[in-house]
Amino acid sequence: MKRKIAAIFAADIAGYSRLVAEDEEETLRRLASYRSVTDDFIARAGGRIFNTAGDAVLAEFPSAVEAVRCAIDIQESLRTRNMAYAVSRHMSYRIGITIGDVVERNGDLLGDGVNIAARLEGLAEVGGICISRAVHEQVVNKLSVQFADIGAQEVKNIPTPVHAYMVAMRREDGTYASPQHKKKTAASVRAPNWLWPAVVAAVAAVAIGALASVYSSAIKHGVQPAASSTTSTPAASVPVASVPAPQTPVSSAAAPPLKPEVMAIEPDASSRPTVEPMPAERSPEEGRGPAPTIRQPNPLFTEADVKTIATIAEQKHFEMPPFQIEALDEKLPVQTRRFVGVWVSKVGFNGVGRHAMLIVTSVSIEGALRGYFMWGPPTKKSMFQTPAGYRRFSTTINKDSFEFSRGSTISTVTLLPTNVVRVRDEYSDGKSATILIEPVWTMAGR
Repeated sequence: MKRKIAAIFAADIAGYSRLVAEDEEETLRRLASYRSVTDDFIARAGGRIFNTAGDAVLAEFPSAVEAVRCAIDIQESLRTRNMAYAVSRHMSYRIGITIGDVVERNGDLLGDGVNIAARLEGLAEVGGICISRAVHEQVVNKLSVQFADIGAQEVKNIPTPVHAYMVAMRREDGTYASPQHKKKTAASVRAPNWLWPAVVAAVAAVAIGALASVYSSAIKHGVQPAASSTTSTPAASVPVASVPAPQTPVSSAAAPPLKPEVMAIEPDASSRPTVEPMPAERSPEEGRGPAPTIRQPNPLFTEADVKTIATIAEQKHFEMPPFQIEALDEKLPVQTRRFVGVWVSKVGFNGVGRHAMLIVTSVSIEGALRGYFMWGPPTKKSMFQTPAGYRRFSTTINKDSFEFSRGSTISTVTLLPTNVVRVRDEYSDGKSATILIEPVWTMAGR
């Protein structure tokens, strides 16, 4: 076996299985035509295809710059070719590129470099390119394109998060996106761990000294602490040495539910939108509750599933609406049925922002879909310090995705072939925020 460093390029056709199911012969004919274009670009850039499987292509390049330039050329060429077809028949690549140490065996390449490139391809948008930080460092000052830092991403079967960037691609109107690089702020610089014990000790000493001073002053002036007084302060009512232990907290069943003001989800600080948070609309029947409830459960959605979701919601501090997973029409196709389920994020928006949960409660044969989108409390890097909340939506499926609006913000939800959901928020100033949320319970698995 021979080891070497190479730029690994991984690509596949988005929605390929659906395209084949709709028109197999036409899809295979176009795939052969598009592959000839792809292969030609790779060869001209000095690359070598070392593996293919159906619509997937794996190639190596001696240069990260050539790999990214080749990927951009491929996407631009296929975007032009797709203009001759209806949007539902577009055939677009998702491309991932990384630099890694790989093992060459009988002309094939193996190793983490290949695996990471494939995971980056899964993070890329349809018709887009996603690169690792190592590639970004090599090309950032050598190509006249811009990049969007989406932060560290947890990907399947890779033990450490992969820091990724999106390459700005041309829009349908011929203009280019202008993603912003993530900048460190003073708030993001954390104090060394050894300082915290000293800070806590200092604060405790000051607090004890203040309490002792107040109590001594009260004794000097002949003021007797009155335990039953409702107007005295805690510091003057009891001696420091006899502070009672905290009372047993009230059980969650007896405690009233929290009622924070619900605001629309905002991106993390990296995307810096200029829009203001908008109040989330609720219908009259949407109540509040400390945990999700089921009024008319789908037989496949059990009480155990509800408890699992409630536990996750509690861990991530979501505000959960009462909801029900409705029974589905028996004639509903499998591809449509898989839209019903519950998904939750492992990493927040752009890797640092709020967490999110998606619940799709029903979908019809015509593709009409209803559900809820929840967001958790703000993180230190969230731009707006608004509370957790949720939004109810009704919309229609378009191929493998659907959209709903929140004021001037458009949220596009894409159900990937791996059953992972990608949510992308587009803001009125052209900026965006992206999050991947993984399945907790879905009809596709029942």
